[in-house]
Amino acid sequence: MKSVKILNNKKLLVQFKSKDKNEFFKILNKIKALPTEKRRFDNNLKCWFLKNDEQCNNLLDELGFEVTTVEIKQEFSIELTNSIIFISNCVDDLLILQQEFVFDDYSYCYVGGRFDKSKIKKRTLLEIKENIGILPIGFIQELTKILTKNNIKYFIKDNRKFEEIKISDDIIKNNLHYLELYDYQIEAVKSCIENKNGIIKLPTSAGKTEIFLSLCNILNIKTLILFSRIDLAKQTKDRAIKANLDTGIVQGNNIDEEHNIIMCTIQSAHKLQNKYDMVIVDECHRNQAKQYQKLLSNRNFKFRFGFSATPFTKDKYKTALTKRWLGDIIYELPATELLDSGKIAEPIIKIIVVHKPISIQFCDWRNAEKLGIVSNEYRNELIANIIKEETGAFLVLVKKLKQGKLLEKIIPNAIFLNGNTDVDTRKKVAEDFENNKNITIIASTIFDEGISLNNIRNLIIAGGGKSEIKTIQRLGRGLRIKEDKDTVNVFDFYDYTNYFLEKHSAERIKTYQKEGFTNITILNK
Repeated sequence: MKSVKILNNKKLLVQFKSKDKNEFFKILNKIKALPTEKRRFDNNLKCWFLKNDEQCNNLLDELGFEVTTVEIKQEFSIELTNSIIFISNCVDDLLILQQEFVFDDYSYCYVGGRFDKSKIKKRTLLEIKENIGILPIGFIQELTKILTKNNIKYFIKDNRKFEEIKISDDIIKNNLHYLELYDYQIEAVKSCIENKNGIIKLPTSAGKTEIFLSLCNILNIKTLILFSRIDLAKQTKDRAIKANLDTGIVQGNNIDEEHNIIMCTIQSAHKLQNKYDMVIVDECHRNQAKQYQKLLSNRNFKFRFGFSATPFTKDKYKTALTKRWLGDIIYELPATELLDSGKIAEPIIKIIVVHKPISIQFCDWRNAEKLGIVSNEYRNELIANIIKEETGAFLVLVKKLKQGKLLEKIIPNAIFLNGNTDVDTRKKVAEDFENNKNITIIASTIFDEGISLNNIRNLIIAGGGKSEIKTIQRLGRGLRIKEDKDTVNVFDFYDYTNYFLEKHSAERIKTYQKEGFTNITILNK
């Protein structure tokens, strides 16, 4: 038996059996000889999926396969539980739908700074068992969009039991006691109540903490809030206590879950015993990691929400993992709207051109970063001179510990904070900074996310890199508004010293412009 089904004119489903072992292995070896991005074996269904292109079609013709075209004909029956979507239909229709949830995983493709296309792996997030499709609950919005777009009928049965919640904007606005929510924060809370799961995308410094604390207060159910670092959990607990919320932290040997709201790092989440009705993931772009995926898949959360300024990336598989157990974006607000309404500070971005050293133009990425950024005396002196010439305190963000240590030596009144700095020291330095003391904080990646400093008037992004997420997160450190602060000076660098560094500099500028921050000046020092 040798057959091919063309699934909705997109993918080729290839099945074959043979009593002749020589013929069987001939077919198998021919298929395995195809490029990895054009073939995928499904262990569950025991079949091959091939790309519907000229090369694959010519091979199948050569091997004598019979070809039939299959299109979705039946209505889908969809059943929702707290964590899983069950989809009922015939196998052929499910196989067509499954192709919408197959992604290229590039995690293993980057070796020594180079991209190896042959290392691409195919990942399928819709499982099929007999006539049932199994899909994580976070894909409910994606699933209905796909079916609607293709004019495919479906029926949804929701087994989740939600009480109807009717609440006025005024109650949401004032329910935290220690502050009033802005209109956009009220809309974000309402969207969570309406959608039950999903992602809130707001610029850094837009007050996402107040949104999810307000949600906790209104729903008043057992809630788990996940953080990437314990200091972020502690900051949020302080605000929750201000709002009179019953809040605790699971950390180290402290496993006190006898509170309505529990804050926890993902590293300590395995210690949890109680069941939770709602989960909130702070900085949910980290949700791609295995620890998050395991926790969110194994827990029976009725409400699931993620918060981030940068939830998705250009990588479709990583984006799918972020959506997998939380959902799609249910509320977002561009930074330009907050800027226009005076809710965040305007970044005045100054790009300093770096021409030295000239000897690293053809270095690979790792050496370019080391010689052109981390240990570049000329560039580090530029940073020191900026601080001498400008007034006020500075926050300098670096990627590598070595660069932080080098800068600490040449910048007066500089303090380098990194992962080895104890929490009390970080807190004391942050307090001094907020109190307008003339200090410079040099910080590693611990300050990329979640730091709550309102008084950043001068920000230097010293570590380079091209990541859109990191660029936005770092810029966002300076956007918090204050009574006497409605702008922030941001210094970045255009590194002409190397192909990779120059490319990354251009990517960062594109990111600033994409976010709507156009007050950008390029300077030759």
